[in-house]
Amino acid sequence: MASTKESLPWQTLASTHRDRAFANIPKEWHLSPEILSAISPDARISVAHIPAQSKILSPRELEITETLDATALLQKIGAAEYSAAEVCTAFCKRAAVAQQLTHCLTEIFFEAAQERAKFLDEYLKKNGRPLGPLHGLPISLKDSLNVTGEYSTIGYVSFISHGPAKKNSPLVDILLSLGAVLYVKTNLPQSCMTADSHNNIFDRTLNPNNLALTAGGSSGGEGALIALRGSLLGVGTDIAGSIRIPSICCGTYGFRPSASRIPMGGQAIPARPGVPCFLPVTGPLAASARDLRLFMESVIRADPWKSDHNCLPIKWNVPEEQKKLRIGLILEDPLRACEPEVLHTLQSAAQRLTSAGHEVIPVTKFPSIVGAEKLALSYFALDNEHYPIYHATKAGEPLIPSLTAAIEAGFGYEKKTMTLEDLVQMNVEKEELIENWNEVFERDSFDVLLTPGAPHQAVPHDTYLRTTYTIVWNLVDNPACIIPIATPTENGHDATEDLHEGTVKHTVQVVGRNLQDEALLHCVERISVALNYST
Repeated sequence: MASTKESLPWQTLASTHRDRAFANIPKEWHLSPEILSAISPDARISVAHIPAQSKILSPRELEITETLDATALLQKIGAAEYSAAEVCTAFCKRAAVAQQLTHCLTEIFFEAAQERAKFLDEYLKKNGRPLGPLHGLPISLKDSLNVTGEYSTIGYVSFISHGPAKKNSPLVDILLSLGAVLYVKTNLPQSCMTADSHNNIFDRTLNPNNLALTAGGSSGGEGALIALRGSLLGVGTDIAGSIRIPSICCGTYGFRPSASRIPMGGQAIPARPGVPCFLPVTGPLAASARDLRLFMESVIRADPWKSDHNCLPIKWNVPEEQKKLRIGLILEDPLRACEPEVLHTLQSAAQRLTSAGHEVIPVTKFPSIVGAEKLALSYFALDNEHYPIYHATKAGEPLIPSLTAAIEAGFGYEKKTMTLEDLVQMNVEKEELIENWNEVFERDSFDVLLTPGAPHQAVPHDTYLRTTYTIVWNLVDNPACIIPIATPTENGHDATEDLHEGTVKHTVQVVGRNLQDEALLHCVERISVALNYST
């Protein structure tokens, strides 16, 4: 017999859960009705300026959240220039503001975070040294990561009945052992399988640069939160571009590691257990290139394979310093043309890199990227029970529009039965593709490839349907990173900025070789300097 709670309408379950979570934002941190009245998925406005103008954060809290990256902030905490407690409060306030502007959060646990920060301050005072390399740093987590005592609904009303997590995900335990302060979980799409972070519990995450555009998915809550500097370093997951798409849409750094370098175990997932597929990954979104390295190096040096048996026992490898990079430039797949703005951004980036002394070589012969996307989607179709949809229908809630659009387009939801022979042939094609991309790197001795992350910039809600330029690297398991780049200026103002519609963000994708994550991160920092962004 169903419990009283389970028999309630899905609308009641969703609203009750949402209200419970958001009641954890103190009333004195609420934005004014005047500001909130302008917030809408149809509003073609930027809200990037509101945290600083809201008067919720003090001048010192604005200094903490606006002037540093995570690496610099840690240095100040370690030197006792800032206490962990005041840093925690500053980011809790800013995350609360970001939530009201963009619906970027799910679970909110500010009180536990503040207690943790006080403990870390006492530890530093007593021992004269930080607890670990992330001592006092607030880190945000995608909703799929389990935190003891907090829910992991991953956008499903039916998952509310699972109750709070009884155990941390291995990565969560590692972050805590390194000294991190965990304070919020971030929004994602129902099913985790669309590029719009929208669900029936926590609503739609909006793009802080233009509320009428998608923030991306499935780690869209992270993208929006970091773009508003409610977090400097957050954790997402990626199986088709779910870290990189929000970075493209919101203008942040986002790193997709090689599979099994960072713990993926112990998370709430929508997929059917045991269905063969290429592996999802866990990785960082950040405010700077060096913060990506900070996360990766800190976690890998903690020997994550001891906590998650799926992690490869590969020690952190300090890459050889390279003054001059050899970069292969891929502008577009002829079957998936890029918009002129994207091509201009890539060409401009190539020119800047050349001017900085790097060698950029156009790649004219490479495997079909569109073909790789088609092959990758075939793996999703192996689940003929369609578990991501099943979890939604279980509670009677409607499918979100972007998921309906993906189903109608056949993106991994084909109604057909796959055979063992189909899987064998898919695996053969995948191995050939891996070999062919390896030949691209070997042929011209490229350190990295410079490619589009998407054929467009951020698009209106529910229209980001194709993951062509991101999913290819999941399929062949090459690490890949989105880098935001400085845009051309005219008289000191962004030439592409419309103050009413919000700033257009420009990004490029840099791709490395399998399991050479450290080398790629080194190149990303060098490239970021050349593209006029600090590392």
